[in-house]
Amino acid sequence: MGATYKAAQLGADTLMTDGEHIHPVPPGTLEPGIGSVLNQLADRFTDEGVIIIDTDAAHAMRLPTTQHTLNTIPDDHNLIREARTAGWDVRKLADWTTFRRNNLTLRIGILPAINPATFPLLDPNPRDGMGTVTSLALWHRVTGSAYHGTTGIAGTAILSKVTTVGPKKLQPTWKPKIELVPGFEDDFHADHFRAPASGMKFAHAYDANRAYIAAAANAILAPWQLKPGGTTFDPKMGGWWLCDLSPWNDKRMPDPAGYSSVKGARWISTATVTLLQELTEQGVYGGVTIKDSRISQGTELLRPWAWKMRDAYAAVPNVAEDTRDAERVTKALKEAGRKTLGMLASETNWIYRPDWWFSIIAMDRANRWRKMWKTGRDQGRWPLWIDVDNVWYASDLEDGIAAIPTGWTLDPSGMKLGAYKHKATRKSRAAAEDGAK
Repeated sequence: MGATYKAAQLGADTLMTDGEHIHPVPPGTLEPGIGSVLNQLADRFTDEGVIIIDTDAAHAMRLPTTQHTLNTIPDDHNLIREARTAGWDVRKLADWTTFRRNNLTLRIGILPAINPATFPLLDPNPRDGMGTVTSLALWHRVTGSAYHGTTGIAGTAILSKVTTVGPKKLQPTWKPKIELVPGFEDDFHADHFRAPASGMKFAHAYDANRAYIAAAANAILAPWQLKPGGTTFDPKMGGWWLCDLSPWNDKRMPDPAGYSSVKGARWISTATVTLLQELTEQGVYGGVTIKDSRISQGTELLRPWAWKMRDAYAAVPNVAEDTRDAERVTKALKEAGRKTLGMLASETNWIYRPDWWFSIIAMDRANRWRKMWKTGRDQGRWPLWIDVDNVWYASDLEDGIAAIPTGWTLDPSGMKLGAYKHKATRKSRAAAEDGAK
């Protein structure tokens, strides 16, 4: 059969494949259409692969080359019928289209129709598409999944592949059919909380490495649909709890319940209730009254996906043969980590689990709150403000690395989950006044 591919780019007279090979395309090969061409390439892939089609090849196969034209192609168009006749299962043509046959899935990208802003693996040098092919192949090697669509869509494909439930490896409920409660969790933002002026000369920001990935690994999520569950709290249940909350009056720290425009009782996730229960037991919070719940048995459901993304990120420097591929794939993985999770709250996404997304936000926020609370109580250093995963601390030291609170692990590479990197330094008013003397 010859070499197997993970990625290829098809032109009018050449086929570029990973391994940096260029093969001639005999005249007349493309004219029978996309289905016939894929049949000739199918045995060069194992279970999944990606093929980029350039402008000349698209014209030869009569494929549209703009998003607008692709959007007008009906599901029963001749091009689609021809592909189906050739044995491929395909629903609709788009800039990225999935073709399936037996145990093979091919992700087909029509290059001129793809928005470059959504395709970080694209080689910016238009004269050499080989960089795109080698970056696509590297993505596949480190993630185990063929890139397609956007970073969010490609990340969702990884998530769906590795996320199963129990020893039978059941598929979770990707899109519940029942009405969802209006639960909401938000990050801490700079306008939520500001500490009193410290009088110190500098403010330093410490950015949590890939915070949502770390939170996704540990968040308790319900694989199945949420159901009414009563008013007794169980930290092993994933979902929502309708709670009356106590006020938070300690101005050294943001409200551990998070912030919301909702007045009165509000729906909060298991991660938030767990933190509030801990603080209640410590005697520093006034307690939570649960009035209702929508819950189901939970588990660290997305831990396999989080570890897959972590390991893929770490593997890139060791697997990449070209630093340019490494840079493109690393950027795409960072983007995918954020956008995949955010898409869980999009009703148009085929996986629609806002309870998962908001639970991950709450887990990330609660873990950071615990770290700041411990730092404050142990060292007397309290945060100035928090902006999502950036925590600002005051110091008289200008060197932000030297000024990091004791016990906070620094990792400038961004590789180590749970560690921080120094992100920024600002002079305070005290420093400005001192400099003016």
